[in-house]
Amino acid sequence: MMSQRVKRSIRQLEVFLKAIYILEDEIRYSATPVVLLMKKLSEDSVCGKLLIFANCHKYLMQGVQFQKAFHDAIDASRDEIYLESEDIDLILAFGNGLGVSDVEGQILNTKRYSKIFEGRIADLKEKTRSKVKLYESLGLLTGIFVAILLI
Repeated sequence: MMSQRVKRSIRQLEVFLKAIYILEDEIRYSATPVVLLMKKLSEDSVCGKLLIFANCHKYLMQGVQFQKAFHDAIDASRDEIYLESEDIDLILAFGNGLGVSDVEGQILNTKRYSKIFEGRIADLKEKTRSKVKLYESLGLLTGIFVAILLI
């Protein structure tokens, strides 16, 4: 159902947001190379649920450049992604900014996209809440209508 898909989208965006926080910490304090970052994310108990990171690490180990590996990993993971195309485009744009600038540039990139994803999550949660209210109201009105018909 539509509501299940939205809930999955929210969960996946929350997982991706956690990955951004991990990336920011690793970039800030360790200057970890992207190959090891993807490995770490794929092994994380929460982030590892998204196959994007494991697939990206696999492609990187085969010698593929990071941006292409990241794009290919998302394409290979399409069956398990419940996100809108807008969200996938944001993830791809985030990936395009990884590993292409100095540490401060990387941190700015993670901060920028963490705010964007926080906003997207909040929007989806609000959309879910408003639809729940709508469905509850429709259910109540339908019940009243049926009761009137039976009288």
